[in-house]
Amino acid sequence: MISSVIGTSSLRRSAQLARSLPHLEVRSIRGNLNTRLKKLDDKDGPFAAIILAIAGLKRMGWENRISELMELPNEEILYAVGQGALGIECRESDWKILSILEPLADVNTALQCVCERSFLKTLGGGCSAPVAVASSLIDDDLSMTGAVWSLDGETLIKDTLSAKLYHQDDNDDNDDEPPKKCSFLEPRLYCSVSPGKMNEKSLLGAEKLGKEVANKLIDKNALDVMSRARDEILRS
Repeated sequence: MISSVIGTSSLRRSAQLARSLPHLEVRSIRGNLNTRLKKLDDKDGPFAAIILAIAGLKRMGWENRISELMELPNEEILYAVGQGALGIECRESDWKILSILEPLADVNTALQCVCERSFLKTLGGGCSAPVAVASSLIDDDLSMTGAVWSLDGETLIKDTLSAKLYHQDDNDDNDDEPPKKCSFLEPRLYCSVSPGKMNEKSLLGAEKLGKEVANKLIDKNALDVMSRARDEILRS
């Protein structure tokens, strides 16, 4: 029996779809939106459907090309580290700009990103292997799921941990003082994260949780799975 072919540019989605929808064939599709849509429209091409982000199609004014809207719940399809988060850079000594940017800082987003980036940094992962996460921060309870797949989706290594974080009390805020860069153990991870209501304990707690989830996966041979995935990509 010939399976329908689904196209996606994401190794992460490809592995997860292959695992959850084994009756379909998932293939890589590359190029910009124009190129991918042309491949879909090619009558002699292999693709029955392709998966694209709605945001990109809307930005181009191509909503009419959307034939099916799919919500991908975190319980079923995990996302890329830091996906959806936005960052703004400025000089650390520019108090005027920092004070303008301060209202844009979102504590939950920053802490979740620190946790997710710590996870990926500990694994040593990147675009070359199917690695994904899902995190949530409710009140002071941070939870994160991390996972690694083989390219064909047959092997899955996954774990979830949670931790209690400590947010700075509102009464501790001092609007007369510029936000200070937190002290840090991993400079490249969160050297300039400084939203007003987030203290060092919260950052360290988020970083520690990400490392712990990664080490749980490493104990289950995640690094071997990632290495094999990289080798397969290089051979293809």
